[in-house]
Amino acid sequence: MNKKQFYEKLESIINSIKELNELSLEDKTISIRKHNMRAVMNEIMEVYLAIQVDSSLKSDSEFERYLNESAKLFYGTITADIHMYIRSIESLLNLISEPGEWEKICWRRSALEALKELYQNTVFEKYLDQIDTDEDFNERLEFLSEREGPVSEEEIPNGIPSSHWWWGEEPEESDYEIAG
Repeated sequence: MNKKQFYEKLESIINSIKELNELSLEDKTISIRKHNMRAVMNEIMEVYLAIQVDSSLKSDSEFERYLNESAKLFYGTITADIHMYIRSIESLLNLISEPGEWEKICWRRSALEALKELYQNTVFEKYLDQIDTDEDFNERLEFLSEREGPVSEEEIPNGIPSSHWWWGEEPEESDYEIAG
C-alpha cells in the first residue's frame, strides 16, 4: 500500500466509525452494525499490515492524527460493536465447514489483535482490556488451528506477525518467555 492509499484508508476508517456512531436507534439493527463493524475491522487490519510491512508509517504524522481522532471516536456504542464482532468470530468457530472459512477466522482474529496493538497508548487503551476473548474461545481456536492445519504461506497476508499463531505454527515457549 502506498502512502496515498494509506492516508485514504485512514480517512475511510474515521468516516466509517463516525457512521457507526451516528446511526439512530432505529438504524442500529444487528445486521447493519455487524456489516459496518466488519468493514471497519477489515480496514484497521489493512492499516496494521501496512505498518507491519513499512514501520515508518507508524511514526507518520497523519497516522498519529488518525490514531488520536479514531481512538476518541471509539468511545460510546462502538465498544458494543467490537464485542459483537468477537461474537461473530465465535459463531464462525462453531460453524466452520466450508473451504476458506478458516482463513476468514484467522483474518478476523488478527484484526482484533491489530485493534488492540494499534490503540495502545491512546485514550481508548483503558477499554482494550475489556476487548478480549475468553478461555473457551481461545481453546476452540487452538483446536481448530490443529484440525485445519496451517494456512498455506501464499494465503497468509504479508505482514502477519508470528505472534498471530492461528495462521500457522504456535509460537515456541521461548516466545512467551520474552514477552513475560
